[in-house]
Amino acid sequence: MFQVLVPTPTRKAVAAYERRHEPRPVARPMAGVSGTVDYHRVAVFARMTGQLIRCDSGSIWVTIENDRTDHVLFPRQCLHVPSAGRVVIGGQGSFSV
Repeated sequence: MFQVLVPTPTRKAVAAYERRHEPRPVARPMAGVSGTVDYHRVAVFARMTGQLIRCDSGSIWVTIENDRTDHVLFPRQCLHVPSAGRVVIGGQGSFSV
């Protein structure tokens, strides 16, 4: 059994996005989101094209939909999300987007 975390963007990130773009009810920027994952909790995101995922502590793995490779990140390492699709972050550590 595991718990799925679905982080929401901060108000500041949403306001900055809406100043630059026409407000969209579904797509929201992920910048400014952070979280912690462990063996029983993962974070799931959608529409992260172009975002940068950073491992802040511990180690995390990142699975991107339609990507055959799982990516493992250690502290201070980053991963650029090149394509659309769901992104699952797991492992044991903390991350920021």
